[in-house]
Amino acid sequence: MHISPDRPYVEHRRESRLKISKNVIVKVGSLLGVPDVGKPIFGVVLDMSGSGVRLATSLPVPVGAEVEIADNRTLIMGEILRCEPEGEGYIAAVRVSEVTVIEEAPAPRAR
Repeated sequence: MHISPDRPYVEHRRESRLKISKNVIVKVGSLLGVPDVGKPIFGVVLDMSGSGVRLATSLPVPVGAEVEIADNRTLIMGEILRCEPEGEGYIAAVRVSEVTVIEEAPAPRAR
């Protein structure tokens, strides 16, 4: 993105983004009706809002692909809006369609 010194950059997003750095596994689902496009990919969630996630990955993810983004507590379902090379990897923008908190098994009770 080119930022002119005469015109400062203005954020146009409706939602604020929460900056995080969370390791996740990205599973690419269907793309135009083709199931299981690829193997799980290691990724890092860089930031998120109520409707989107910015994700760093080691491999490109096809635009339009349905994805599952999971860690040990959360499962995020979404669609890849864009994926661009950056450094030695890729940065993907994901439109979130569903978030599920994975319940942990209850701790054993002391007797």
